Amino acid sequence: MLGAKLLRESFIDSSVSREWLCNVGRRSAEARLAHVICELFTRHRAAGSADKFTFPFGLTQTAIGDAQGLSTVHVNRVLQHLRAKGLIGSSDARAKTMTILDWEELQIVGDFDPGYLHILN
Repeated sequence: MLGAKLLRESFIDSSVSREWLCNVGRRSAEARLAHVICELFTRHRAAGSADKFTFPFGLTQTAIGDAQGLSTVHVNRVLQHLRAKGLIGSSDARAKTMTILDWEELQIVGDFDPGYLHILN
């Protein structure tokens, strides 16, 4: 039983790693950021810490850039572009939250399929 659970966790970790490799290696900056926003929202929703489409988002643009292989300036521009397209709302830096305005379109832009996370609802 424990061995099966450990094996399942190993498969999930491998699945997430493959998705992140694809994210950094193959997707545009816009798709990368849309994808990471979708992933974070999906994880927060599963944990019960998302309120409709608003969720905790304490990452700085520098941290996002480091994780995605982008400069801070480019992260800022892409986030502005996602806002201008009406996909995300202005995040509240003090409250450290983000709001998704168009979940379906954000998933399309980010090429996001939550199946790789293996989150059971």
